[in-house]
Amino acid sequence: MDRYEIALIIDTSVSTDAPATVERLKDALTELGMKIERVDELGDRGFSRVANKRKSRGYFTFFYGELESAVADSLKRHFVLDEEVFRIRAIRYSAHQQFPDEPTPYVVPTAGETEPAPEPEAAETA
Repeated sequence: MDRYEIALIIDTSVSTDAPATVERLKDALTELGMKIERVDELGDRGFSRVANKRKSRGYFTFFYGELESAVADSLKRHFVLDEEVFRIRAIRYSAHQQFPDEPTPYVVPTAGETEPAPEPEAAETA
């Protein structure tokens, strides 16, 4: 079994209860054989690039755990008919890589949220 990060974006225009959908998807991944170590729910976020004006937001969820490679390769096929799943992405980690402490930082902050300012680099003294 390999270690994977599974990113699922739930279509909030279809799903009225995203946390319940996350639980249903978690059960589905477990049935497919995934040993889930951690689930990170980032909640409702805007997309950085909008391809469809009707779908400009989604509920972002990350699952971390172990999964057979053959199953990971076919995840899209398992969820393609699920109207609530907007996007799915699987990233394989090597055996020595640790899962990140925080989810992959490609999500755009929601309205009202701000990114923390980067820490200024300390000037080196000679």
